[in-house]
Amino acid sequence: MVAVGLLVGSWQLGLFSILSEPERVRADLLALGAWGYVIFLLAFAILQPVGLPGIAFVIAAAYVWPRPIAYGLSLTGSMAASALGFAFSRFVAKDWVSARLPPRLRQYDHWIERRGLFATAVLRAVFLMHPVLHGVFGVSRIRFSTYMLGCLLGYIPALAVVTWASGSLVDALKGVPKEYVLIGVGALAALFTARKLVMWQLKRRKRAQGVEAGP
Repeated sequence: MVAVGLLVGSWQLGLFSILSEPERVRADLLALGAWGYVIFLLAFAILQPVGLPGIAFVIAAAYVWPRPIAYGLSLTGSMAASALGFAFSRFVAKDWVSARLPPRLRQYDHWIERRGLFATAVLRAVFLMHPVLHGVFGVSRIRFSTYMLGCLLGYIPALAVVTWASGSLVDALKGVPKEYVLIGVGALAALFTARKLVMWQLKRRKRAQGVEAGP
């Protein structure tokens, strides 16, 4: 419910209008100066841990600001979101998060405990700020300082690649009619949603089969 409320509130505030009116939103954020940075970072830090893809914020930053600024904002936002997600999993709802993590991910607990800095850097470089990783690290025994340093080491090269690559993609798409871009975004969203539904249905069927096979 919290995630739904944040998403609805963000929609009402017009944070997602960059999809329908990208140039206007870009101009508005640039006109705000430093306050535009603050709004972006707050949205990144709060919405990413509850499910909004972090990569969407990175691409949006590359669209609005020059590459170096977009990279700095993306790196800061990723670190803030990772800290918030970790804090929620470690200090607020550890038992709740632990009970909902896929069992196959718990096999990394020992590795994270023994190779904390290296494990964090590698997983963050590969999977970036995936919300599930917030929970995995939060319920582990890794120290917060080690976790944050590992996140920084993993994000620095990975986000540089994503920022400059997405910035080049954005430049290439600027000449494409807005309608085509929206159709592409809609198609990707539909594929993502369909994949989630299929995975959910498969897991539900697997659980049902397990119940039937039980004593």
